[in-house]
Amino acid sequence: MLRIQTAAVLLAVLEFVLSILPLVPRLEWTAGWGKLYYTLAVTDASSAVRTEFSYELMNEGNALMAAGMLFTVLCFVTGLTGTVMFTLSVCISRTAAVLAGTFFSVLPVAVLNMNLYQKQLIWFSPFSWLDLVQLNGKDGAAPSFSMVIIITIVLEAVMCMVSVRCMRTKDVNWVNEE
Repeated sequence: MLRIQTAAVLLAVLEFVLSILPLVPRLEWTAGWGKLYYTLAVTDASSAVRTEFSYELMNEGNALMAAGMLFTVLCFVTGLTGTVMFTLSVCISRTAAVLAGTFFSVLPVAVLNMNLYQKQLIWFSPFSWLDLVQLNGKDGAAPSFSMVIIITIVLEAVMCMVSVRCMRTKDVNWVNEE
C-alpha cells in the first residue's frame, strides 16, 4: 500500500511540474493571484473562455494555497483509486480492478452532466473532488476539503483491511496467474 501512495504522490508531482513547465517564462512569481483577479473583475474573460473561478477561494487564500489544496486532493484521490483497484484485484480479479478504474475516470463526466438533477452524486466521484470551485462551495453539495481528506483516509484504511483479509483467505497460484 505504501508503494501505491508513493506512486500517487509522484504522479501528482509530475502532473504539477508538467503543467507549470510550459508557463515558466510567463509566470508571475508572487503568492497572490496576480493579474487574474483584476482581469476577472473588469472583463468578461471567464465567460468567454467558459472557465469558472471561485471568488470565495480567491478571497480566502492565495494561489499557492489553492495549488496546495489541489495537490493534496490529487494525491489522496489517486491513492484512493489505486487502493480500490488493488483491493479489487486481490479480492475479485484484475478485470474488476480495471473496470473500477475506468468507472472512476468516467464518473466525473456523469457528475457534470447530472449536476442539475443529482447534486449528491459528487460524493461518489473522487475525481470530481479535484474541481476546487465545487470543493470550496458553500452550498453543501460537494464535500469540503477536510471532508475529502477524512473520506479518503477512512476508505483507504477499510480497503487495506479488506485486501489483507482477502490475501489471507485466498489461495494464490504464483505459477499460473491470470
